[in-house]
Amino acid sequence: MRAKIKEIPDGLYQGKAFVDSDGVIDEPLRINMKVRKHDTELYFDMPGSSPPCLGPMNSVIATTKSSVYLAIKHIFPDVPINAGTFDPLHIKEPKEHFYMQNIHGLSQAVQRK
Repeated sequence: MRAKIKEIPDGLYQGKAFVDSDGVIDEPLRINMKVRKHDTELYFDMPGSSPPCLGPMNSVIATTKSSVYLAIKHIFPDVPINAGTFDPLHIKEPKEHFYMQNIHGLSQAVQRK
């Protein structure tokens, strides 16, 4: 994994996506992602994402981390998964976002974003 990450230029990469609503309030939920790459490490942060919601779209850190791991596995499908595969991935735990709240059945819709 570190060899693959090293091929990416150092810098800050950003993206955003939206979930249509939480199923209770008809407003989109924002998902912001910032990834800082330095040498063989990736640092993930989600500042500016929507706050916790009333509907079933909240998540817990295990689900949030697995979503990041899944995305990286799609980017580098040839890297085998082993005990050290995800060591260079550092995910800041977002306490105030809907990522870090009680989980519900529809949280898989967020994982796919």
